[in-house]
Amino acid sequence: MRTSTLLSRLFLFATFTGASLLHAATKDLSTSSQDVVIVRPANLPALAQNSGQALYLKRVASTEETYLYVEQNNGAQLAVFDVTDPGKIRAFAPVALGAAEPFDFVKYLGHDVVLVRYRTSHGYALLDARKATAPVLRAASSEIYGGDLRKIGAGAYLETPSSQPVALVSAEDYRIVDLARPEQPVVLYTAKGVVDTLTRSETETTFLLGADGLTVVRHPRTEAEFTASQNTWN
Repeated sequence: MRTSTLLSRLFLFATFTGASLLHAATKDLSTSSQDVVIVRPANLPALAQNSGQALYLKRVASTEETYLYVEQNNGAQLAVFDVTDPGKIRAFAPVALGAAEPFDFVKYLGHDVVLVRYRTSHGYALLDARKATAPVLRAASSEIYGGDLRKIGAGAYLETPSSQPVALVSAEDYRIVDLARPEQPVVLYTAKGVVDTLTRSETETTFLLGADGLTVVRHPRTEAEFTASQNTWN
């Protein structure tokens, strides 16, 4: 499980026990508070309602577009979403990768190539994302990529033996909690069985991948500020 970014006035809590120390709100809504909007899987494109294993954000500098990759079906399929505008998330046709097992996104290597590591065999592959909506999975040498890679130049990496074991992925319930009034914290939503989280820094959009699919936590105010800054430069 990757560490979640703590949001302003809003926090993500992993639930490890059945006991809750917080007041739970039983609201059936997508809008959560004055600062955030929670978009549940049912309110996203149908492809987002499938469970998955890992998340990755890809930004295309030339077009200023941002895509979210969701690994699904134990590595056999990659769901691609355009999340450039968090308020208008679009899904593309799923990409068949043909991987025989689940994998994690490990490191961006430049040239629109992402290193991925298989969870069971601990082998490696390269996700060629030059075509953002139709990436291709290619074989990679475990002899080279099996170590820790540290960038030391424009295209050079220092490869050292890895002493870190492959992390086990565990599913946990994550509660989204409004602390606008710290003395009366309110649970706005619980994402069940979350296996991965990711935050897009420009808009503070947080993506949670769980048993019910993809949950999106939006910050409309930050989104508006980011859009305004982009328009100023254009």
